Amino acid sequence: MSLDAHARELLKGIADQLFAEISEFAPQADIAKGTDGGVLIYRASPSKGRLRMTVGQHRAIAKLTFGQAQWDVISGDAILVSSPNYTRSASLWYADVGRKGQYCWIEMAYWPLGGVANGIPTHLEPGRDANLAASQVMHNWKLAHPVRTIDGDGIEDFCQRWMNFFGLAVAGKLRYPSVLPEPS
Repeated sequence: MSLDAHARELLKGIADQLFAEISEFAPQADIAKGTDGGVLIYRASPSKGRLRMTVGQHRAIAKLTFGQAQWDVISGDAILVSSPNYTRSASLWYADVGRKGQYCWIEMAYWPLGGVANGIPTHLEPGRDANLAASQVMHNWKLAHPVRTIDGDGIEDFCQRWMNFFGLAVAGKLRYPSVLPEPS
């Protein structure tokens, strides 16, 4: 099995756990899982709030895409939560972020310098902005929080964080963070 295929299997397990927990704690939520162009998409949507997570969106990312950040990113996806008044999202990267061959899924959100708007923190596509935001170079995009590992010991924190965001969205209380960058 390729590293990319292994990454997708790990993320699918994380998504299955998150959406199973949502189903348990919010049985009124309409949970759906389907594919679009080979990308697995999970959705939860009761009345006002929406949660969406992809698995397999960005496969086999080119080796030097995150060269300035000195990350080796194999694949990437996104998670997004929205309410009628606010949206926030994060990139999910399967990467070695300096551990020399130790790959894991991480959650990374971004914000533009001087930017306070709906949709911040946000996810970025693999490329220049995501690379430079994670580097020591001055750039107009920055990391919205420290790197968060979301597999292994980080699964429960990830699930709790996004279930909380989803609950706030459903209640119409999802808001812009009080401070950026956010603490761990």
